[in-house]
Amino acid sequence: TSTKPVAVFGSHRCANVQSSNQFFCDVVVEELLPVAGWGTLFYVAPLATRASDTVRILSSEIKNNITVTGGGGASAFVLDRAEYKDIVLDSPTRIVCRRPSLVAHFSNSSDADHVIKSDPFMALVQPADSWLMRYRLCTPPADQFELNYMNVIAETSSGLNSIRVNGTALGALPPGTVTTGAFATGQAFARVRLNPDGAYLIDSFFVGAAGITSVPFGLTAYGFSEFDSYGYHGGMQSEDILPPL
Repeated sequence: TSTKPVAVFGSHRCANVQSSNQFFCDVVVEELLPVAGWGTLFYVAPLATRASDTVRILSSEIKNNITVTGGGGASAFVLDRAEYKDIVLDSPTRIVCRRPSLVAHFSNSSDADHVIKSDPFMALVQPADSWLMRYRLCTPPADQFELNYMNVIAETSSGLNSIRVNGTALGALPPGTVTTGAFATGQAFARVRLNPDGAYLIDSFFVGAAGITSVPFGLTAYGFSEFDSYGYHGGMQSEDILPPL
């Protein structure tokens, strides 16, 4: 706690994720959400090019019943206040928590699956009730990160099909740039290859019975280079929880 507004960052200056090799390592850092911004429902889509990823689930309260459902079925466990659990994922996964929780998505070390263009990064997972209907992002130049991607997640396949990239529907993007999939629990996701040094507006445009509307969706942007990586969530909607200073 503090008497004035503060920002808190979680980080490690020499991280290895799912690797015992201490010769190489990466800095991982992320600004953490206040507990009021934690959630109870999360979706995690696998990162492009990787065999598996790691998520960490941190509990805010005692007796937090958590269910994780992926391609191999469902598993359940209980965390108490300030306890966490790391899980290795190789399929799209839904995480349901009884109490507010914080979930972080880690790219594993290159040694974990011997993918040279990869290494650790840390990105918070958006609680599903914080998804937005529009995001803006930029990709770095090719001489820094030649592989750039975004994962987008929607509650339904029709919601996924409503997502546009700079005004172009996912299904109309160039062949080979989009890979789609489904969660065991029914949600849909897409991995989209982005060009380096680009500016992107990603939004939802849906024509339904009520006319033209938009649906919220989740987004994580990330990229890889030789033994290097970056990653971040696209943004979150939140209520104003503090009065004006």
